[in-house]
Amino acid sequence: MWLLLKNLLFTVLVPGFTVGWVPWVFLLRRAPLPAGWTWPLWLAAPPLFAGALVYGASAFQLFVVAYEEEVPRCRVRIISC
Repeated sequence: MWLLLKNLLFTVLVPGFTVGWVPWVFLLRRAPLPAGWTWPLWLAAPPLFAGALVYGASAFQLFVVAYEEEVPRCRVRIISC
């Protein structure tokens, strides 16, 4: 039960924080957009794109591959003495 509650809480809080609260605070303070690509932005770009690729591959595997193939059965045999 604790694992279910923890996972549900994580599932709600992480996207809500990332998609909701962070942009809201950013826009509330009216932070100016960067004028150009400085070295911190160039340094942050590769991990951002890598994360987007991993997320896209996971979503592809979940929604496309998982529904085309049958779920493999467990092949472990229980041998009694």
